[in-house]
Amino acid sequence: MRLLHLRPAIVTSTEISISLGLLKSIRAPIDAVSTVRPGSGSIAKAPEILQTCLLQPPNVLIEFARPVTANYLYGGARSVTAVAAYVDAPGEFIAAIQSRLSARSRGTDGPG
Repeated sequence: MRLLHLRPAIVTSTEISISLGLLKSIRAPIDAVSTVRPGSGSIAKAPEILQTCLLQPPNVLIEFARPVTANYLYGGARSVTAVAAYVDAPGEFIAAIQSRLSARSRGTDGPG
């Protein structure tokens, strides 16, 4: 279980990186994000939604404007249109993504 905490969710000026330890990961460009919002335990499980939660219900849902590739342990991959994740500080995580989206729409990069 310790491996699940070694790869946190990261937001930079150009991309979002989320993982479930070494099992699943996704690196998505900020400009691929269409919406980001608080999640709930009622997010439907579907093949096009990457679930990066194991023990907790998702508290963030990121939806993409176009499919993004999710990677799996041992080299597997698939296209997804959304990520349902559990992050430690969902409000700050959502605000960071929204800030980057706003900066990009204004033509500036904002903080990295």
